[in-house]
Amino acid sequence: MSTRVVVHRPGQVVVLDSTRLPVLLREAVFGEAVSAMLTLGLGFCAHSLPAFRLTFGSDTSSDVAMLLCDVMLPLPMRDGWGEVMEWPYPGVPAQLIAEFAGHQVAALPFFEPETVTM
Repeated sequence: MSTRVVVHRPGQVVVLDSTRLPVLLREAVFGEAVSAMLTLGLGFCAHSLPAFRLTFGSDTSSDVAMLLCDVMLPLPMRDGWGEVMEWPYPGVPAQLIAEFAGHQVAALPFFEPETVTM
């Protein structure tokens, strides 16, 4: 018997996926070519990509923990970014989010995951 998960809100289900990239990268200009892992955090409700990490070699539990940290923390606005780059949070005043974060928040979704699926 299978059950279906019905997702109603952002952060209810976050899917983490890690895959080896089919290319080799160099850590430095004249360094050795190494394989890399791409680790993604996907918001299932809005099909958003709140975080990703590119790691040389293989990813570790620390890389996944930092990815979850990126999912939960808002990205600050950078100098020169206009209002277009500010994230609109439906139903929440932008000033409230900025007060919570301590800075103006850029256009990258963030939320507290309720369920993490790997």
